[in-house]
Amino acid sequence: MMYFISTPIGNLEDITLRALRILKEVDFIVCENTLHSKKLLNHYGIKKKKLISCNEYNEKRRIPYIIERLREGKKIAFITNAGSPIISDPGYPLIRRLIEENLPFTFIPGPSAVIAAVVLSGFPPFFVFEGFLPRKGRKRKERLLAIKEEKRTVVVFESPKRVLKTLKDMADIGMGEREVAIVREITKIHEEVIRGRIKELLDMEEPRGEVTLVIKGRDDGVEEGSETAD
Repeated sequence: MMYFISTPIGNLEDITLRALRILKEVDFIVCENTLHSKKLLNHYGIKKKKLISCNEYNEKRRIPYIIERLREGKKIAFITNAGSPIISDPGYPLIRRLIEENLPFTFIPGPSAVIAAVVLSGFPPFFVFEGFLPRKGRKRKERLLAIKEEKRTVVVFESPKRVLKTLKDMADIGMGEREVAIVREITKIHEEVIRGRIKELLDMEEPRGEVTLVIKGRDDGVEEGSETAD
């Protein structure tokens, strides 16, 4: 059996009893980063457990090994550095292969930066998750224009160093009046929510730590500007 397990997104106390039990019971644990995961495992006394890395650089090479071990009857856990596997993290190619091979797997739910950010934003709870935006080019512009037209709340992961650029890019396509919440360091001691209209936040200091952007959906009752010329 393969267990995809959600892990804390900042506060080590945010892990379920079920997740801890399974991490103790499995034959080995597949980790996005073994050194990072050891901190969590050591904190809960899960030591001397075999760990193997599986990330964007080696996932395709690791999959045959994992499949072979599952066919031998091994119990395997899959965890990423924070939050749920697959959601802007490794794991998707493995799940597709498990389905193709008709091998059983399950998900152990837990903390979610996406859900937490939506709650903290105070925006309507009907939302779409965009993950990380392309850094540049036509695909980035297309995604931003799609966000502009979206009537539901939109959640975006962003590097703190690119937050202000993303806000400026949104303002440049006529989203300056749109409400946004910059949610940073979720569940950590310096957790903070910065709310305002996009145009009001363009001169703010660059935020620190892990950032999730929550953009309120398009309101047809609010007039927005058109895209500016390139």
